[in-house]
Amino acid sequence: VEDRVNYGTLMHAIFAGINTVEDIDNAIEDKIFQGKINKAEKELLKQKISEIISIPEVKNWFSDEWEVKTETVFINSKGKYKIPDRVLFGKSKNIVIDFKFAKPDPEHKKQVKEYMQIISEIDTKKQVEGYLLYGDEKKIVKVD
Repeated sequence: VEDRVNYGTLMHAIFAGINTVEDIDNAIEDKIFQGKINKAEKELLKQKISEIISIPEVKNWFSDEWEVKTETVFINSKGKYKIPDRVLFGKSKNIVIDFKFAKPDPEHKKQVKEYMQIISEIDTKKQVEGYLLYGDEKKIVKVD
């Protein structure tokens, strides 16, 4: 699990399978079934994911008040496509979240801004917020 590239890919895949907190076990079990992790790694991953999701602001992102799209293709007005990690469509606003399991990089904010632009084109009536979630650091960065 600790090989950084594979770890980041694995964590993204697990988070893609989690709409609400209740989905954590099934998302991890799915990766065991696929042979991506073994049963010994299950508890460690569950603990890491639970710690990330228990951050107060993050916890709301995994509640049932949102229509959730994970790893979904969105196409902008110029025909370019983007695949944000998680987009939340709500009653009064939409939220774009990009998970990172690497060190912060200025390109990360640029990427989220591009995602936000596409979502604002799709749903012009609602405000769009963007966030980077650095999972290993349990750090949230708001993108303006």
